[in-house]
Parts: sequence; C-alpha cells; structure tokens
Amino acid sequence: MRIHDPARTTRLILVLEATTGGTRRHIELLLEGLIGKHFEITLVYSLERADHRFRQVLDNFRKLDIKTIEIPMCRDLTPFKDLRAALRLSAVIRRTKPHIIHLHSSKAGLIGRLGAVVAGQMHKVVYSPHGFAFQRHPHRVVDHCSALAERVLARMTDSFLFVSESEYLHASRNSVVVPGRSHYKVLYNEAPPCRPRCNRAKWRRHWGIEEHQFVFGCVANFRTQKGHRYLIDAFASVAKRDSDTLLVLVGTGPKLRSCRDQATRLGLLERILFVGEGKCVDSWLGAMDAFVLPSLWEGFSYSLLEAMGAGLPVIATSVDGNSEAVSHQHNGLLVDPADARPLALTMLRILQDSQLRQRLTRQALKTAASRSTLDQWASDYSDYYDQVGKINARSGRFRAHEVRDVVTNRRL
Repeated sequence: MRIHDPARTTRLILVLEATTGGTRRHIELLLEGLIGKHFEITLVYSLERADHRFRQVLDNFRKLDIKTIEIPMCRDLTPFKDLRAALRLSAVIRRTKPHIIHLHSSKAGLIGRLGAVVAGQMHKVVYSPHGFAFQRHPHRVVDHCSALAERVLARMTDSFLFVSESEYLHASRNSVVVPGRSHYKVLYNEAPPCRPRCNRAKWRRHWGIEEHQFVFGCVANFRTQKGHRYLIDAFASVAKRDSDTLLVLVGTGPKLRSCRDQATRLGLLERILFVGEGKCVDSWLGAMDAFVLPSLWEGFSYSLLEAMGAGLPVIATSVDGNSEAVSHQHNGLLVDPADARPLALTMLRILQDSQLRQRLTRQALKTAASRSTLDQWASDYSDYYDQVGKINARSGRFRAHEVRDVVTNRRL
C-alpha cells in the first residue's frame, strides 16, 4: 500500500472507453509510470471492446493500489446508453472528489465531459483525443458535425493533451483549441526499449521460419483504421516477384476474418501468417526483416516506435503521427495511404536493396535512442498534471500568465 502525503496527493481519474490497441497501451504505460508519485488514481473503463491484454493488466493495476471501476460504454453514438454512462460517471466523480479527470479518446471525451458537468464539483478536465473523429472520416458532413461537437465540448474542458503535433494542428484549424485562450500541450507517446534483432536466428527457429525467407511484418489490431487490406494486396504483388517472402500479421480484431478471406482468395494463406493477439511482440519483431504500417489514420503509433527501437527498417503511410515519427528516406520510408501499388513498390525496394535496409536500421536505432525514456515521459505527465491543477478556470477564462502555447517533449 502506497503512503501519500495528504497535502500533496492529487486525486486523478482516468476514463477510457477504447480499451484496445494503442490507447490501451498508452494507459498501461502511463499508470505504471505514475506509481509512486503523488497521485491517488482511479481508472474508469469499459470492457465492451477490451482486448485480452487489457483484461490481464487490470489485475496488475489493482495490485498497484489503483482503484478500478467498470462503466459500460460503446464506441458508436447511442444517446440513451451514453447518458446513462455519463450519469454513472458523475456519481463516481461526486464520490471520489478528484482534482483532475483525464479523458482518453473521443467517446470517453463525450461521456466524461457530460459526467463532469453533471457532477458539478471543483475539478479540472483534461482531454486526449488520440486522433479526432474528424481526422478519420472522408465525408465532409461527418467532418463538420464532429468538429462542431468538439468545439461545443471544448467549453467543458480545462486543458487538452495531444500525442502528436499534427493532432494539435487539427484542433487549432477546427477551432477546438484557440491560441492565446486554450490550455494545451503536446507529449509524444514513448515506448519501452526493445531488444535489437540480435536473436534473429533463434526467433526464426522458434516460429518455424526458414533463414532464407524474407519476412515483412505488421503489428496492429484488425480494424479499418489499420489498412490491412491494402497491405495484403501489396504483398500479393511482392509474392509474385519473390517466392521466398512471408508476411506476418500480429493482432486480432473485427476485420480479421475478412482479411483471412482476402488472403484465401489471393492464394496466399501459406505465405501470410495470422498469428493472433500480440502476446510475444518482441519475439515476432526479432524474426522480421522489415516492418510495414499501412494505417489510414493514426494518433502516434506505439507499434511503429517499437519496430524502430528493434532496429527494423520501416515502411509507413504518410498520415498524421506516422509522418512525425518517420522522416522519409532517413529513418524509414513513407507511402501514400489507401493505395496498394506504391506500397508494393516500396516493399520490393526494401526487399531488393540490402544497403538501404542497413542504413534505415542504423537511423531507426539512433532515433529510438534519442527519444525520451519512459521515466522522463511519466515525469512530464506528472509535471503537466501539476500545471493543470493551477489553472484558474475553464477554457477562455485563464489568467494571462497561465496560458500555454504548444510544448513538445521531443521534436523528431
């Protein structure tokens, strides 16, 4: 049991609906980093789309003296269920009396801000979108409605914490944050150090992969966002050119079956390994020769950071977040999203040019070494929460000296 100085203890509620993928990873690392600091933490979560890893780490959170409270929340807009979740959260807020409520992802942002208003207590509300909904939808009407909703909810927000500078720029362009009035900060995601691929032969033997085979890999949940169908189409072109290539796909999710069906139609089931949930990610990274992330949108990808930390040459789509982690032709290669042809050509280029692979590997490792450590990242979060606690009032009513411009923990 941790003992806090009551005079310094900050009561913190974290609210999370998206208990899967990168957002789940973010919360896991953040909670581990804040343990032992001056926080009394309550995690409010939903199991509606929780992955296996989240269910595992819940037990670890409880052992670390973190209070955990389940409130059912769903990703889609469901007014009755959303209102019920907001009312349940408001009861938690009144009972817990937090100093700060930090909301992660857009659905938790909606429910959490409504719940905070209903609770009506003196607390600060922080929002991290992990990618705005209006970054994801190509339909302009949906974009406008989503941006309008975010502008309205911004009035219920004390501070915004972004995981990439492009996320902040989207917020600024859509008047979700207003320079000179809104309190906001950028803290890039950080990943734990990965072992470079020094045990490549060992892991290949472990997974039954031949030494002469060239392995492309991707670690991502099977959702529309991740663009697996374009990667599978691209790999079909690569496989026709080189019979010694494999594609390893680590992850699970709602699009897994359709991707298997796609591989079957293309006659690639023996060349594409669907290995399920990422329980042994380091070992799979260790067996790969190149990493591919074909996302259609991103916040700031943990799997991309981990692949670069493992010393893999990476190919990623030039979407927000990816283009901040990867500098084209320097520490990786960028391609247009939602287009299999340029992705296939770039995969062939990586396959055929060993000097390019070596150069990208060296630069990826240098980039990983230059990033903040997880300890420093957690300290940055702690300092940020302390800063938020000093905010005078809701957005638009700050004292001049309390307004902050965008600050980054690491510029790439």
